Amino acid sequence: MPEQKYVAIPGRLVIVGFGSIGQGVLPLILRHIEIDPARITIITAEPRGRDVAAEYGIRFIQNALTDSNYQAVLTPELGKSDFLLNVSVDVSSVALIEFCQEKGALYLDTCIEPWPGGYTDPSLPPSARSNYGLRESPLALRVRYPQGPTAVLTHGANPGLVSHFVKQALIDLAKGSGVASGKPRSRAARNCLVIGQDLTLPRGQPRFLRTKVSDKRFSRPNRAAATVPAQKYPRYGPLSQQTADLAVQDRLPR
Repeated sequence: MPEQKYVAIPGRLVIVGFGSIGQGVLPLILRHIEIDPARITIITAEPRGRDVAAEYGIRFIQNALTDSNYQAVLTPELGKSDFLLNVSVDVSSVALIEFCQEKGALYLDTCIEPWPGGYTDPSLPPSARSNYGLRESPLALRVRYPQGPTAVLTHGANPGLVSHFVKQALIDLAKGSGVASGKPRSRAARNCLVIGQDLTLPRGQPRFLRTKVSDKRFSRPNRAAATVPAQKYPRYGPLSQQTADLAVQDRLPR
């Protein structure tokens, strides 16, 4: 495969964790990202993958990150405009995200992890140990760091790679149906891109539920849903009186 470079990382790259995902993604990083291998460091709890790192000339540090040592271990390795790629387990994503915000470093992970025992801690209510609770914790950091560096969370296979496929599919559908002529440049425009699609299916096919734009609770198809004024986003078609049809399949009897 040709080694086409899509982007350059001017600073250092720290990869936390080096299991199957880390070992698999390292060759792709070197193939498609402009970065000197001397500026990449792997920090992991296990010796697994040391030979892979050596093959590519990557610095390998075997040191399990814990609640008591992660700042001391990472401080010499990360600074402003550096990049932390977190593909570890049993390392708090929230702790690493906050560390990167304070240092001015970029951050990317594939899932939100707590410290060891966080999934089963009986002192925490089930809601705090759920995926929803784990997601809300890092999102709360946006209030504390409104101008902080970019942190992309849970960007693995799905959500992640699948998200890009769905986004491109919506753009293709919008172009083909005449709803939009260009790529949406904001969250509001992307929402309108979804709302503008005709998701009606023939009788007997999976049905789509509707929901209010401002409400996460799903409602039944015949219940009134939110509307979007057409004049607000004229580029993305006449949306007035159109309901927010979500792509949530429900095989209900008609």
